[in-house]
Amino acid sequence: MNTTNSTVHTILGAGQVAKATVAALRERGLPVRVVHKSGTFPKQDGVDVVAADVNNLAQLTAAFKGSAVVYMCAMPAYHRWAHEFDVMMQNVISACEANKSNLVFADNLYMYQESPNAPLTEDTLQQPVTKKGVVRARIANMVLDAHKVGKIKTSIARASDFIGPGIKNSMLGERFFPQLLTGKTVRWFGKPDVAHSYTYVPDFANALVELGVDGQGWGETWHVPTCVTCTANEVAAQTATLVHQTPKIVPTGAWMLRMVGIFLPAAKEMIEMLPHFETPYVVDDSKWRSRMKSRATPWPEALAATVASFKA
Repeated sequence: MNTTNSTVHTILGAGQVAKATVAALRERGLPVRVVHKSGTFPKQDGVDVVAADVNNLAQLTAAFKGSAVVYMCAMPAYHRWAHEFDVMMQNVISACEANKSNLVFADNLYMYQESPNAPLTEDTLQQPVTKKGVVRARIANMVLDAHKVGKIKTSIARASDFIGPGIKNSMLGERFFPQLLTGKTVRWFGKPDVAHSYTYVPDFANALVELGVDGQGWGETWHVPTCVTCTANEVAAQTATLVHQTPKIVPTGAWMLRMVGIFLPAAKEMIEMLPHFETPYVVDDSKWRSRMKSRATPWPEALAATVASFKA
């Protein structure tokens, strides 16, 4: 399904996962193309940037020309998933098929049923209880079905909530670390004393690249290496020690998001995800560790790098 003269590794998207994936590919010395609607991306040696609208199949097909692998790291705005994600993914699959390109999809864990008493595995029942989970399950099935019927080779890499340098739109992001750095109170969405698994974004990128380059996981879903499973209170305490502050963290609930959601639609969309942060949310990455090479960055190293990025 992959042509011998296709050598470029193409990344769709320009967010933090896309940027980390560019770095992981360049570390391997591979030629990289970034496809993004605006055509803007930090200038780097060995990285070409192409402007294309993911909703325009002709543009996308042209942008993927010569791609050995496409890494799908783009998604619609949170509040537009139900209306835009299906068309976006179908265009990506069709453009890959037209160019005989393989596809690696950067996914999350929303499609699984709640599992507070057992870790989430790749075999956990896909019975989503949220609107966004339903969308994610449908999109993932589109990707796997494209492989099953022989259109293209595909694999899915699933990550938990993010942590890492430059990561802003995450629970452990711009509403967490800046407050701790300045001695202010963190308002935590959910319960700060329940365990939650987190993915270090550079580890996610390394996993995406391993799937795309080494080609050992086609047709399957993979939980990428989990960096840490701990409570928000524990992360706050460890961070406070690094920056010589006293940790202050208080829980907040759906009422606050409803208020903020009046002005920010994305905040309102987070309300249905509250159960993920009120009960244990533990990810099992043993399948990855048993068959793949890359490993999670040690937690102290990942935390230190993340804190340093917010101090810069």
